[in-house]
Amino acid sequence: MTKARADRSKREADETVRHGTQTVQRAIMILRLMTRRGAPGWRLSEITKASNLPHPTTSRLLKCLVEEGLVVRDAATKRYRLGPLNFELGLASGVKLEFRDHLRPALERIASESGDTVYLHQYSGLESVCIDRVDGLKPLRAAALDIGGRRPLGFSAAGIAMLAMMDEDRVQKVLTSLDREIANHPRVTRNGILRAVAAARGNHYAVSRDTTVLGVGAVGIVLPAKAGRPMLGLSISAPSERLSATRVHQLALILKEARLSF
Repeated sequence: MTKARADRSKREADETVRHGTQTVQRAIMILRLMTRRGAPGWRLSEITKASNLPHPTTSRLLKCLVEEGLVVRDAATKRYRLGPLNFELGLASGVKLEFRDHLRPALERIASESGDTVYLHQYSGLESVCIDRVDGLKPLRAAALDIGGRRPLGFSAAGIAMLAMMDEDRVQKVLTSLDREIANHPRVTRNGILRAVAAARGNHYAVSRDTTVLGVGAVGIVLPAKAGRPMLGLSISAPSERLSATRVHQLALILKEARLSF
């Protein structure tokens, strides 16, 4: 084999690997998107817009994910949501969040004291993921976030609080990586996130309102760092109409006092 032919074969092999890697990355991106909406699911057009992928590519990837059980498609509504294989893979992973069980009683106390819904969030790259939830006496009419649900950093009170713990250079890099997510969201802007982060640093708690779900807001903090566990956020969520300045202050005090027990 001549050198030119060998070089051409290597380039073709490298391109095949690159294309395969890109396909996997795109499929994972779609699965991550699925976690941001539970039972209602997604329309194909919504996934195409959120992922910024060509319509045929999105359709082809979804078809493959459905065939493998990672995604299911409702025949009646034609909406897509996560499939059962995700749960099965989770069971096989052997990963146990022992600290979550340890923190559950504290979450229950906060929910009882506030009367509202309490969420425990875990930092995960460019996102925060809900790992536990306890409803209070006045639960949200519609769940703003289910366990396992994910939000881009800066799109929730917990995510804003997490960004507030980072230095400015890291915050700017995170927001640059989330440019497409921000551009696609009707109620989120880069400057808005930066203002919320600055306020969180000054107040030592973060506030979000009508961001991911209209009519729902939250107050959030980051829990003290401890060896052996990732960055964790804690938030209390309630209907926006109930989140007056006085109520926000009350919830912030509940969270700050509870933080001592974590």
